[in-house]
Amino acid sequence: GLMKKLFLILSLFSVFMNVCLAQSSVWKLEGKGNTVYIGGTMHLLSAEDYPLPPEFDSAYARSEALVFEADIKKMEEPAMMQKVMMMAMYQDDRTLESELSEEVYQLLESECAKLDISLANFSKFKPGMVLLIYAVTKMQLSGLSEDGVDQYYYSLANADQKDVLFLESIESQLELMFGDDEEDYDQAIRQFFDDQKKMDRVGEDIKDSWRKGKGKLFIRMQKEMEKEYPEIYKKILTDRNMNWILEIDSYLDSEKVEFVMVGALHLPGPEGVLEMLKDKGYKLSQLAE
Repeated sequence: GLMKKLFLILSLFSVFMNVCLAQSSVWKLEGKGNTVYIGGTMHLLSAEDYPLPPEFDSAYARSEALVFEADIKKMEEPAMMQKVMMMAMYQDDRTLESELSEEVYQLLESECAKLDISLANFSKFKPGMVLLIYAVTKMQLSGLSEDGVDQYYYSLANADQKDVLFLESIESQLELMFGDDEEDYDQAIRQFFDDQKKMDRVGEDIKDSWRKGKGKLFIRMQKEMEKEYPEIYKKILTDRNMNWILEIDSYLDSEKVEFVMVGALHLPGPEGVLEMLKDKGYKLSQLAE
């Protein structure tokens, strides 16, 4: 359901955000006589992560079109903001407090208070949105700015007048996050804060193994997710990866060189984008500096 999906998106999000981009982040895909570059991105970065690894610029320079998960700029349009609010808020007499037990509401209230977020301001918001606000606030407090790899190259592509394409719609991403109201919110919120603690502990290991280009820890985490939340794992990772593979495959039909940028989490593992492309018989090589 919504809450588990959101918690999963966020916990992965917060991990990958804290991860330093390693050389393993950019790949060259060759097939049907054509080339596509694939980069694993962090959606939020801190100032010391710039300049980005040179492989990104090198793939960018060789590409005529950039492909992102969804149209990030569209999120800033008033009509889209309105749509998000409609989906993320109760339109009836329900409130955040009415949908949670007293105990869990207090847990949420005290955790939010630590970040100076007052729940009184969010009484009509669905729990998923409150957790999203919490997670983004926490990331910003830890020095992560809004400008991730995709934002950076999106602006650059516009300035350089390169084509910009998208793998999915913002609407489908919103549906993933807020489309399901049948949910045990209490359990999901407890789980969310338990996992926040876990993430705080393993964050450094993940950072380290990613920096060294080792995917083992990463794949172990995916397996845990798949075991604990098989439906979400399928919806957020496997299904989307499979849809994206079809798109990427079609890019190899044209001589135009595309640079596809997706969240780093989507690349490794048996059901990751890279393995699925290898299974189709295409050649993949890592870009090194």
